[in-house]
Formats: sequence, C-alpha cells, structure tokens
Amino acid sequence: MGPLDYLDIERLALVPEKYWPLHEFCFYLHDSLMEAAGAYELSGSHLVIEDLVQEIIAEHYPDVEEVDLIDLLKGGELDEAYQHHVVGHTVLALLSDMHQFLHSSLEAFEKRRFSVGFSLLRKVFKEHLVFLCWILADERDFIDRFEGDVYKTLNNLSKDKRLEIFNTSIESIELTNMFDSTVLWSYIFDKNCSAGFEPVWQMATHLVTSQGLIKKSNYSLNFAFEDRSDDFYFELLYENLPYLLVFLTQVSMKTLSKTCEMDKKVVSRFIISTVGVYEALCLTGKSHVAILLRTFFKEFLHCMFCGEKIRLTKKKRPRLFVSQLIECQHCGADNQFPLDWLMAKANLVVKENGDIDTSKD
Repeated sequence: MGPLDYLDIERLALVPEKYWPLHEFCFYLHDSLMEAAGAYELSGSHLVIEDLVQEIIAEHYPDVEEVDLIDLLKGGELDEAYQHHVVGHTVLALLSDMHQFLHSSLEAFEKRRFSVGFSLLRKVFKEHLVFLCWILADERDFIDRFEGDVYKTLNNLSKDKRLEIFNTSIESIELTNMFDSTVLWSYIFDKNCSAGFEPVWQMATHLVTSQGLIKKSNYSLNFAFEDRSDDFYFELLYENLPYLLVFLTQVSMKTLSKTCEMDKKVVSRFIISTVGVYEALCLTGKSHVAILLRTFFKEFLHCMFCGEKIRLTKKKRPRLFVSQLIECQHCGADNQFPLDWLMAKANLVVKENGDIDTSKD
C-alpha cells in the first residue's frame, strides 16, 4: 500500500514518490464524495416529491394515466416542491457525470497519460464545479436559466458572474476562510496564470494553441512531442489540485444537503479529517487540527504494543486521518487508532462559521 495505506503500491509505480501521499489524498476526496452521493441516492431524497405525487394521484385520481410532473409543480403554491425536485435530480446527475471524468483523470495520471488526464479534469472544474456552486449560491437563478435554452443561459458566463458564484458559494460552506474566489478563478479560468490549469487544459485539448502563454511556434504540437518521463506536469498538478478538490467536496456536500438532511457529526468528521490531511501535506506552520487532536486524544496516543507515547508528527497525520493507522516511533508497530469513533464520542461538530464546537451537549 501507499504511504497513506489507501491505494495499492502498484498503482503508484509511475507516479514520483514524493507525490504519492497527494495522489492518495485526491482519490480519498473523490471516493468520500462518491460515497456521500451514493448514500444520497439510496436515501431516495431526490424522489420524494415524485413519489408523493404518485401516491396522491393513485389515491384521489385513479383514472389519470400520466402526469407531467414538471408542469404540475412549476409555479404557484408547489414551487418549493418543484425546486426540490429539480435540484435533487440535477445535483445527483452532475455528481454522477463528474465521477466518470474525475476518476478516469486520476487513473490517467497514474499511467502518465498527461493529455488525457488534463483533458478530463477540465470539465470537472470548468463545468461541474461551477454548476454545483451556482446551485448552492442561487438555486432559483440556476433553475430559471435551466428552464430555457441552456446553450444560451448556462453558457459563456462572464468573469464577474463566475466570481459572484464562487463568492456566494464560499460563504455557504463551513471552510469559508480557506478559499478565495479570485484564486479559484485564476486556477480554473485564467489563460495567463502560469500556476493555473487553464493553459495546460487548452494544450491538452488542442494540438495547436495561439494565445498568451501557450502560443505555439514552428515544429510544435501540444503534448504530441512531450517526454512522458518528465515530472513537470506532476508538479503543476499537485500544486493546486488538492486545493480545488477540497473546495469541490465541500461545495458538493453542502449542495447535497439542500434536499437531504445530512448527519452533522459525520460531515464534521469528514471536514476535520480533510483539513487535517491538507494542513499536513500542503501547508507549513501550525496545524489547528493537530492541536485539536492532541488536546482531546492525548491520553489515547500510546502504542498498544510497547506502551510508549506516540508522537503525532506531520508525516504521520495524513495516514491517521485517511486510514486510521499510526506508527509507533519506538517499536515501529502499526496501531489501529479509531479516530472517527473518538471524534464522535468527543462530539466534535464543525459549525457554520467553520469553528469546531467541542461542547458535550
């Protein structure tokens, strides 16, 4: 297994070793989101209105053979039910489609198929993410446009509109202080941002590009002559992908909760674990989540084999959050550490403003 004990080591063979934890983290975020979407689908929350209408028709109007649900619900006193129906189905459809692109993209990078990986990743952030943010930020505006000719109403958004959507969606999630709309726009849409994805997405999609940083000169075709053994694109990928994926998962979870009540403690544990891994792998300086763990679980951080105290180092934290395993620095033994269970017992809940409520109530 990889350093986080999440992916088989064979899958990481072509990925530079220093990026193994980041790649595992990205797959962990993908899988966690798809697990939430699967639970949402199994709950039937997106079918509540449809099932209720069918029951009413069967009981009171047995002679009616077919009903146009959209026409029945749209407008008037049933508008709230209409929005629930449209949002529930649309969010699930977006996440299902996004899964295919994101999963295939991450697998392509494992095989160093860079042009394929970046091409697939483009749709995830330029379209799926924007629509999910839009539904979270202003579902009424999204639905109004969704009702029309979507090739006009949902296409060719201005920079100001995208920034507005990002801003409002950031304000709607718990990790508000972690994200900035201008940074998100630069990473996703700015063709002149050398640290962003848009230039490489254009190159991965088109053999010949003619603008800004990616203008092609003589004897040059994008990616066609690339040396696949060069690690340059891994550096670009993992510089920003974890940041964008953390945002994507938080927005998606919050959007799912618009039509389905989610267990706050379960969501909180996921947020705490996500931030804990991100702080350890991508940030420098003090880790707020690490301080939280030491405060609440200090008495449990002893090796079950040799009894010595286990140091919760920066290197150990990602594996602990992702796989609930931690290695003793004294005897080298792996300890199963029930972190999720302990966080549930400690009643740790992430509040709307991002603070962690540690009350026992």
